[in-house]
Amino acid sequence: MKVAVITPYHNLHSPYLKDCIDSVKAQTHQDLIHVMVGDGCSLPPELIHPKLHNIALPHRLNNYGDSPRSIGVVYAFSLGVDAVAFLDSDNWFAENHLETMVQHCIATQSDVVTSLRFITHLNGEVMGICPESDGKIFCDTNCLFVTRKLAEEAGVWWLIPDDMHVIDDRVMWDTLIHATDRISCTGVPSAFYRSSFEVHYRMFNIPTPPEAKFGMDIYALHPTIAALQQRAVARAKERAKR
Repeated sequence: MKVAVITPYHNLHSPYLKDCIDSVKAQTHQDLIHVMVGDGCSLPPELIHPKLHNIALPHRLNNYGDSPRSIGVVYAFSLGVDAVAFLDSDNWFAENHLETMVQHCIATQSDVVTSLRFITHLNGEVMGICPESDGKIFCDTNCLFVTRKLAEEAGVWWLIPDDMHVIDDRVMWDTLIHATDRISCTGVPSAFYRSSFEVHYRMFNIPTPPEAKFGMDIYALHPTIAALQQRAVARAKERAKR
């Protein structure tokens, strides 16, 4: 199974960018390409390797990487990949992440496979397993694996309303769970989410770094998030009956 990892990026000075690239390069499942889409910028030559496809957009679209994600999805499926996974440029995968996802996908014949995630400190230290992104009621972008059968749905990021890009993963999850019943979770935390949100430090009772943010733009969408979560709970119950 050929897999494309889609990564939007915009900050060429990020100290985490190389870690993201190296984690995909080091995957035990090597039938892959890494599609990186620059939001108004382009990777320096020294970061590019044979399996990395760099797409540089001439203008920054500034919608939380959603249009770059859509462009990456269309490009990858046009090249004939069997599935896409997503990885933000400040996060990283365990070496066996894609291998685990592929094996689970084949064994369960799923259209969508999810993993669990570790929440890490900005310095990269693991704080714990995220209790929220369970692959059933909610799935973080970095934990998604979507097969060609749902290629159209996998590319709808750019269609998310402007005021909802900040909760793009929840909108995408709602799209996927209403497109298929064939969704399964590996139950294995194999994605590492480097958190800049105060709530995650409070969750694990760890001192909050001064650069952490409170996510007030997300809090403002709480009614929408609650509605999407209710829809996800209802769909999970429907899938469990089948």
